[in-house]
Amino acid sequence: MSRNLISIKTAPGIMVALFLLFFVTFSPVAAENVIGIDVILIQDTISIHYPTSFDFSIGNDVQLGGLSLGFKVFSPDGVTWTWISECMAGMDPGFVCIVPGSRADGQFSYGGFPLDPASEVDGISPDYFIFGGPAVAGGIAPGQLEHMFSAHFQAGGVEPYDVGILCIDSSFIPPSGAFVFLDMGLNSFVPITLWPSGGKCWPVGDPHPCIPNWDAGNPTTMVISHCETGAVQLSATSMEMEDIYFRIGNVVGGGGAASISPSGLVTYTPVPSDVGQSIEIVIETTCGHTPFGLGFPTWNLMVEVTNNPLDVDGGMAYVSGATNNLITKNDIIVGGKDVCDELVYTITSGPGEFDQATGIYTWMPGPTEIGIFAVTFEVTDGIETLSDGFNIVVADEACCPGDANYTGDVNVGDAVFLINYIFKGGPAPNVMNWADTNADCTVNVGDVVYLINFIFNSSESPQLGCYY
Repeated sequence: MSRNLISIKTAPGIMVALFLLFFVTFSPVAAENVIGIDVILIQDTISIHYPTSFDFSIGNDVQLGGLSLGFKVFSPDGVTWTWISECMAGMDPGFVCIVPGSRADGQFSYGGFPLDPASEVDGISPDYFIFGGPAVAGGIAPGQLEHMFSAHFQAGGVEPYDVGILCIDSSFIPPSGAFVFLDMGLNSFVPITLWPSGGKCWPVGDPHPCIPNWDAGNPTTMVISHCETGAVQLSATSMEMEDIYFRIGNVVGGGGAASISPSGLVTYTPVPSDVGQSIEIVIETTCGHTPFGLGFPTWNLMVEVTNNPLDVDGGMAYVSGATNNLITKNDIIVGGKDVCDELVYTITSGPGEFDQATGIYTWMPGPTEIGIFAVTFEVTDGIETLSDGFNIVVADEACCPGDANYTGDVNVGDAVFLINYIFKGGPAPNVMNWADTNADCTVNVGDVVYLINFIFNSSESPQLGCYY
């Protein structure tokens, strides 16, 4: 009895056979639902230079509670092969893998076993294997044909390498006599006929796989503003003149989105936090039917995301009068911004407020708010923040008509100041109402004449103007 138990543990094929026998014995009634199966290869030719896989697609109309599938692999002309373990840890023996993200992922426990291990590399005898098991969670949900399992192998070749085929067929291994599927009620049923003609075969060869070479002159750096999507064109060729294929292998650093077109156009859409980071896009290429991931040289593209430095000028403070509640206005001039920047203005100290769309500062002082008021503010584009400030001088406008240069008295210097302002683009008077000496509600040469007559001819005193 002890020997029999050991024998069962060390013979995986027997374990699966007993497992299938249990299923069939438990409920031999065939269901009416149609189950679809197909086996495909990604490439048209099986290469002897790199691993490949049989990809099993399953479509089911009912919730599957378990399954068992038997196949034979054979070559009529001596092609050899070796099974390769590529599955996650804990899968024994590991050459049949559940595809991550498929309906079977996380829902199914299985074992994959070669039933004739001695024949798997002799290229003559059929190589039988079977995999199956029960569902461990909610079962495999119904759905169309979907790639759920893969059997990984490495094909060998025969001389010359451009001849040979490798085939797979349903084996109908006893005791099941056919594929077995179980619904959640453990009712068994079989799929539609897989290959009435006796299997699927693929040519084995490709002794010289297509090797891509990156073209000289490809850019190594992409410099873009944080406002835009950048693009650079890469190119590669092959001596075999095969079609070239590209893909993004990895993106190191950065939080933006990288992509590449079939023609090799690499694009990167940054996010604001990318500014100043070291970002590297690793691009892989292949050609012909050669799969990605064979260690061909990659192209490393460095991305530099820029942000134009801001230049903030607080400008000049326009002085308003407190007695008539004129509004203080001050344009904050910001240079260097990018086209997509939406500037935010914030007063950190002092009175007044900003128009966020224009950057114009306004404040209406009260009748008693006379004096010098300091305003400190910040401007940010979301990446860089700068500070600046200015002073607002609020005076009693009834104080000093004619004091155009704001010195506290009226003399010839005020006339010179007005001449420079009117004719030479000099600085504007601090209090425009004081410069409007003839009170005609505008500051022009008439005010200069009026002021000169007052100073030199003792004419009428300057008036409190109405300029604003």
